[in-house]
Amino acid sequence: MLRLIAGIAVLLMTVVLQAEDGIVDEEGASAAQSRIYKQTMPDGSVQFTDKPLSSGAEPVDIRSVNTVEGAKKTVRPVDSELRKSAPPVVSRQEYAGLAVSSPEPGATIRNPVESIPIEVAIKPQLQPGDRLELTHNGQVLEGTSLDRPERGTHQIQARILSAEGEVLIESEIVEIYIHRTTVGDIKRQQQPSNGGDTAIRPGTSQRPVQPLRPYSARP
Repeated sequence: MLRLIAGIAVLLMTVVLQAEDGIVDEEGASAAQSRIYKQTMPDGSVQFTDKPLSSGAEPVDIRSVNTVEGAKKTVRPVDSELRKSAPPVVSRQEYAGLAVSSPEPGATIRNPVESIPIEVAIKPQLQPGDRLELTHNGQVLEGTSLDRPERGTHQIQARILSAEGEVLIESEIVEIYIHRTTVGDIKRQQQPSNGGDTAIRPGTSQRPVQPLRPYSARP
């Protein structure tokens, strides 16, 4: 009995191995099952072969082996963006100082021909997402310079705004003075100062004009 069981087990293992290697397909496997025979040898031993050795060979009905297909692993493509290393997280720093460094407070600029640049000192440096804004006499300045400012007093201020438009820090107001020479200034500079009753006759040399004497008739 043990030999019978062992022989059947060997044949089953052979069929299973052939099926796994792709050598025997489903039709071939069923055909192989039909070609297994049980034979009793003259010495009384029982053998199992794929061919009948004698007329007394009996076919053995072997049930098909149930196989369970293993779960397939689905390999998902990794997005190229995920492969990139994430940028380092930079902690935000609070601003410690903001000031208009040029022009200096109280500066007087005479007859400016070119634009007057405005320089700002920020501590620490401008943070990502924030923006610097300059104002001139309370109005937002386009650019970073005063273009042909008129004579008089001018007030400059700097401020830093967040991406949402919130004012984070403001500088002190810097007041400067623009002086432009006028025609009246030129005339006043050219007009000499006169003392006493001495008068200068226009259009003549700079000889003083003597005061007129009273007219007296001759005797």
